[in-house]
Amino acid sequence: MLEPAAREANVILDLTNAKYVSSTLVMALVVLHEHRAERGMPTMIIVVKSAFVRRLLNLTGLEAFFRIRETIEEGLAELRFRESA
Repeated sequence: MLEPAAREANVILDLTNAKYVSSTLVMALVVLHEHRAERGMPTMIIVVKSAFVRRLLNLTGLEAFFRIRETIEEGLAELRFRESA
């Protein structure tokens, strides 16, 4: 499911429709972060609307490893900014 995020530099993970996140996804995000960090890849953007999912990312510490945005548009704007810098 997350294999492309392990290969591509600029990634937005769209969780806008997620109301719940399982421990399987939390673990996959930890592994993905470690993989990307070891390779010097840019921080991945996760789009989250649900307050529950956002709180879960905060409580698990994942909020510190990813750029959390509320809309796809915000995520795309950040990618455009990265590319122009």
